Amino acid sequence: MKTLKVLLFFFVIVLLFGCQPALHGNLRNNLLVHNYPALQVDFPIANPITLELKEDTTNKISGDCIVRVIFNDKSKNERFELAGTIYVEINIVRVAEAVNYRITFKLKNAHIRAGNEEAAITKSNIEEIFKKDNFKKVFNKYNLGFTLNKSTKEISITVMDKTEIQKVEDSILWDNFEENYIKSPQIRTGDKIFPLSEKVLDLLKSDIKKENFDVETFFHENEAKGIKTIADINYLTAQSTYRIVGRFYDKKANEYEQVNLKGGGYTLYEIPNLFASKYVYTFYIGINDFDIAISVSFDGKLLR
Repeated sequence: MKTLKVLLFFFVIVLLFGCQPALHGNLRNNLLVHNYPALQVDFPIANPITLELKEDTTNKISGDCIVRVIFNDKSKNERFELAGTIYVEINIVRVAEAVNYRITFKLKNAHIRAGNEEAAITKSNIEEIFKKDNFKKVFNKYNLGFTLNKSTKEISITVMDKTEIQKVEDSILWDNFEENYIKSPQIRTGDKIFPLSEKVLDLLKSDIKKENFDVETFFHENEAKGIKTIADINYLTAQSTYRIVGRFYDKKANEYEQVNLKGGGYTLYEIPNLFASKYVYTFYIGINDFDIAISVSFDGKLLR
């Protein structure tokens, strides 16, 4: 299928934005009408808030991430849906100027819907449903690791048992390392949280272009909305919107695919921690022959 590379590329983008509460309503209905999830805050920020990842601490966030994908084949006027629950565990450790993230995830359950028919996807029938061998492994447990070490200027990535370490002397990661990974500036209601600078946007556009994708529009906004209290815990609530417009060149088909991605949702940060423990997002992708809607809902709990 000529759109496979495009679908994979934007799936990676969605994952980068976060498998970031199930406090919202019916996500399937929201997808069908293109709603961006929003959460009513309980009160505005009375005093400026600073989010921080303290030194010599280990934090763990664990919970269920619910993902739903709706594919609409415009050329055939057909639609099918995939939905599943993934158990996610995230361990965050900070030592001096090094921050390590270790993510473990495992597919708990999934189902597929086409027309009026719906079926559960299990380890025993997944290869029969998708007509492809070796699909059972999606039910296995996976481990990913990501470490940023400003003091040594190194980035290490671990996938299962394999680790790759890269020396990066000059990087925008180190320019904004403190506020992005250790301690945020003071945040008030209406403030932009972790805004993308022009330098970052230019770098993202450059990296995307290497994948044969020309970017016409790249917009991201993440704004503090106030405080939400859940089970006597105060959370900083941030509302986000995304927009990417461009075209992807398919070398095999020798033609361009027009791509339009938009998305939005909200993230909850358990004060004063510098990482999200709950979030709900929806994304919509328009390609020449396909419309795709994706929802991601993570309801995690922080264990210190």
